[in-house]
Amino acid sequence: MSEAQEKWAQRKIASHFSFRTKGHINVCSECGAKFDNGSNVKYVVCPECGARLEIHDTRKRTYSEKQVFSTLETVDDLQVQRIYMLHSGYRRGHKAEHEAVEIIRRWYDGDGNFAVEARHRSMNHYVDVFLYSTNIELKKDCYVYRTLADSYVAAGAKLLPYFRKRGVKGRFPNVSPDKLFNGLVTDPRIETLLKSGKIKDLAYFLDHMTELGKLWNSYKISMRKGYRISDISLWADLVQALEYCGRDIHNAHYICPDNLKEAHDYWTKRMAQAVEKERSRKELEKAMKREADFIRLKSKFFDLTISDGTIDIVVLDSIKAFKEEGETMHHCVFSNSYYDRPDSLVMSAQIEGKRIETIELSLTDMKILQSRAVCNGTSEYHDRIINLLNSNLHQIAKRNTA
Repeated sequence: MSEAQEKWAQRKIASHFSFRTKGHINVCSECGAKFDNGSNVKYVVCPECGARLEIHDTRKRTYSEKQVFSTLETVDDLQVQRIYMLHSGYRRGHKAEHEAVEIIRRWYDGDGNFAVEARHRSMNHYVDVFLYSTNIELKKDCYVYRTLADSYVAAGAKLLPYFRKRGVKGRFPNVSPDKLFNGLVTDPRIETLLKSGKIKDLAYFLDHMTELGKLWNSYKISMRKGYRISDISLWADLVQALEYCGRDIHNAHYICPDNLKEAHDYWTKRMAQAVEKERSRKELEKAMKREADFIRLKSKFFDLTISDGTIDIVVLDSIKAFKEEGETMHHCVFSNSYYDRPDSLVMSAQIEGKRIETIELSLTDMKILQSRAVCNGTSEYHDRIINLLNSNLHQIAKRNTA
């Protein structure tokens, strides 16, 4: 790592802030200079060193942090990503102290082969805890090294001709070097994205390689149409929602909407409704396997109606009836399989066919367990429903013992 790269990391990666007291006295974390600033702003510029500082209203006198960054170099015919831990220490009234320690090296040969070297780590669940006194040695790759490899790359990257020919030129794009190198070796579509300059799209697909395969043809159509994708993640969600809803994802009318967010919201809502419909269908299909047992246990109550001339209390006589009751009343009488309770009788209190409350009665104790209106609430007819059912329990008891 060159001195210029270390300075870059200190300038771009490390935090720059001002310790501000209640008296509006600011102390620059970079040079230690003191200055007054009474305005209510989030950022100030140090008059001494010119650093742009985020204001921290704090009585703390010290602060420390760790940040990760990388450099890219070539060694013989190999590409190496060197990953550093930048330790920054701040003390009020003193210049900031920075130290960069190399922790990991990732080697690539341009043929898809790579190796990892790293210092030993302590037995700790944090990914950034390394033993700096140990040597950098060959290691088996793991999520810790891959996570830390996804870090900012310092200016002055040196690259193998293999990667330069595939579009990595000038300033290294703001993507994971590890994912980019592997992508360039294994998938020519990554090279196409890189050379097109669609860096945000490239970054998204590097993180969602399975989606690249599904969406690539649609993506190419949108590019040929000159469509500007303002948010690649919204666009990817839109195309997948369109496909789920049976729309042609190779039709520019659908995949190149004038208002991406509006189209995204509309079609993802349609997809959610379709998913719920399919889930509900499968749930009913599974429940219907229990219908024979339900009919065997409860059929003797099916033709029973209790009425006072206004309110009719009827027995739910099928699995579908439970499903309709649950969907209309927005409660769990179907989803929690009340039809599968041998000692319960579930009834619906209705007025002119409109459901008012759902009642669960214990067939063992002949006792009303619950009577729920929409969303498990209570209707204005609640007491009347309870009294009506209680006064006719003998009808249910008679059938129960038959």
